[in-house]
Amino acid sequence: MTHASRLTDAKGTEYHTYHIEVEVEADAAGEVITRRLLVCRRFSDFTSLDGTLRATLPAALLAHLPTLPSSLIFNKLSDSVVNTRRAGLDKYVRALLASSAQLTMLPEVVRFFDVAKVFESVALDDDTTGGPGGGLDEAPFSEDSAGRDGLRPVTLRTSEADAAA
Repeated sequence: MTHASRLTDAKGTEYHTYHIEVEVEADAAGEVITRRLLVCRRFSDFTSLDGTLRATLPAALLAHLPTLPSSLIFNKLSDSVVNTRRAGLDKYVRALLASSAQLTMLPEVVRFFDVAKVFESVALDDDTTGGPGGGLDEAPFSEDSAGRDGLRPVTLRTSEADAAA
């Protein structure tokens, strides 16, 4: 987790986004590519992901995941609350990404970390160079298309830069 940013929505309500830098390695037709992604998520996005995982997966598969920081906090915009949440969310992300591929490649986790952007960038790279992945006409990674055109996720982890933060 690199940092948090305070934003204001269209209604004037302030909130924070938490910035996560992840590194994705993917196998693109036999060639391993690595891309870094910066993903920004609200606290509610984390609680939604965690709730979905805990409601649908066996507890044994999630036993290593820490609980998320409390959402029942007064003064949610204070620096101390944001810093405490950021530290707790960082532990959660690190534990999640240190999990087996069985967990990290779940559609909910893949969507949360915007892994499809990696495959889109590969397709764009190939479009400009005339490579084998060019001309993809649908999202290159989904539950239905994993492995299509030789593209499949290999590794999802926090990036080196994020680890130093």
